[in-house]
Parts: sequence; structure tokens; C-alpha cells
Amino acid sequence: MALTTSLPSIARLYMWALGLGLLGEGLMLRVMGAFRVEAPPLPLPIPLSTADPLHDFIHIVWGMVIVALLIGAPDARVARLALVFGVFYVAFGFLGLFVDRPFGLLLGPEQNSFHFTVGPLALVLGWLATRALGRRRAAAVAPGGT
Repeated sequence: MALTTSLPSIARLYMWALGLGLLGEGLMLRVMGAFRVEAPPLPLPIPLSTADPLHDFIHIVWGMVIVALLIGAPDARVARLALVFGVFYVAFGFLGLFVDRPFGLLLGPEQNSFHFTVGPLALVLGWLATRALGRRRAAAVAPGGT
């Protein structure tokens, strides 16, 4: 029962980390791009490339949207946000696999691995949080529920 109660909190924590991470990464890459500084390669699926300002801008926008929507958000909104984000990023991952330069974006293997990491995790956490919230509501309205 404790895990069911904490699933919305886990989804919220993940979305905070994701929102702040995307915002910070996008801003860092734009600053590095402005000064023509190349990022060192990392052994993680984190795309550190300054070659695509539009892609960096998408990360900045998603980061700002996530952070803005999380401030004071009820658990149900956080779960929906995780689901929407997950669908968007999984779709981006598939676009990167099957379409050359979708929407003019440079989506290489690093970006695709990032999209296929953060997107499905957001989907799973959003779905689990939604289910947990549904169970919580059902228990609250059931006879004898609190």
C-alpha cells in the first residue's frame, strides 16, 4: 500500500528532475553554442551537442513548461503531464529512427537513446500514478473508505 501511495510522489520527483534537467541542459547547450564550445563525450544517453539550436530550444521549452505546470500542481495533473511528455518523447524517438531530419531536427543515436529512455519512463510513471490515484479515489468513495 505504501508504494501505491508514493507513486504520484515518484512521478512528481521524476518530472521535476526532468523539467529542471531539460531546462538546464538546453540553456547550457545554447551558451556553449554561442561560444562555440564542444561538450566532452559522456558514457550516458545524454545528448550533449550544440549542433542543433532548434532541438536545444525544444528542451528549454519543455523544461519551462514542466516546471511551470508542476508548481503547486495536484497529483492528477502531474500524472497527466508525465503521460503527455512520455507520448511526445517516444514519438520523437520513433521519428528519429524512421525519418531523416524530422522537422529539420538533427536526431542521432544519442538523441534517440535519450528520447527512448526518458519517454517510456515518463509513460510508465504517469500510468502508475494515474492508477494509484484512481485506487485512492475509489477507496475514498467506497462504503467505509477514508
